[in-house]
Amino acid sequence: MKKRNITILIIDDEPNVCSSLQGVLEDEGYTAYTAQSGEKGLEQLARQEVNIVLLDILMPGGIDGIETLRRIKSDYPDVGVIMITGHGSYEYALEAGKLGALDFIEKPLSIDKVLTRIEQALKNMRLEAENVQFKREVEEKYKLIGESSAMQEIQKTIARVAPTNGRVLITGESGTGQGVSRTCYSQSEFEK
Repeated sequence: MKKRNITILIIDDEPNVCSSLQGVLEDEGYTAYTAQSGEKGLEQLARQEVNIVLLDILMPGGIDGIETLRRIKSDYPDVGVIMITGHGSYEYALEAGKLGALDFIEKPLSIDKVLTRIEQALKNMRLEAENVQFKREVEEKYKLIGESSAMQEIQKTIARVAPTNGRVLITGESGTGQGVSRTCYSQSEFEK
């Protein structure tokens, strides 16, 4: 049984790690592909949609895992990346986290740990996507519209007052849109 059409790409220079992980993930219902270098992994990402990448940090040859991560997050920001390594260090984990990796797992890999981290990463990615969608819907619902000089003045006033604890009362005839004043606006919403 397929797990919600989730595709996982394993990028590791060790063929036995790739084949073992691929077998386990497919047994769990995921679609899994492998690549044995950063370059090959990026080629795979260009050809097919991937949800999660399991990425080894240290790989010989062309580009290492950190550079591969940098390129993945630049070109495919919605792809979740979990770093795996046999050479765990605080510096690598810190750098990977700064670049957007969701997690960091040390070898030898525990299958249970890998599966748990994948499920957690997918959950976090779903929550993040829902949060972005919710913010978008709220912004659209309460967006001030209009480009008149009066409307621009209202927006400037709200922008000045937003960082304070003060309140703004917008008055006007029925149907002119003053009802949106019940919504709290932050300074950042008016700087867009």
